[in-house]
Amino acid sequence: DVRKANLAGEYTVYAMAEVALAAIDHVTLNMDFDTGADHDQIVARLLPRVGAQAPDRPVAEHERVARWVLENLINVGSVDRGFRAVYGTFGPDGVYVRRDYDFK
Repeated sequence: DVRKANLAGEYTVYAMAEVALAAIDHVTLNMDFDTGADHDQIVARLLPRVGAQAPDRPVAEHERVARWVLENLINVGSVDRGFRAVYGTFGPDGVYVRRDYDFK
């Protein structure tokens, strides 16, 4: 919510933290470790929530807000916020395999 001042325009009507939590939920439900979640699909799923917060605003603005929130949650722009997580999983043969996953 603090960063919404960086958007050009009047966006105080939007609860960015709420949209961010919804985005995290949608990404979690729609991603896998091989492909991640489709950005356009996540933005589309956020539109009803964003639109409900400002129903009199244009849909193009709702989409801009949804996309802005999603891009600020991930590493978009010049700031490198990437990190690596190590996790383990069992293969089809039952063998435990340790993997690295880079969050960029």
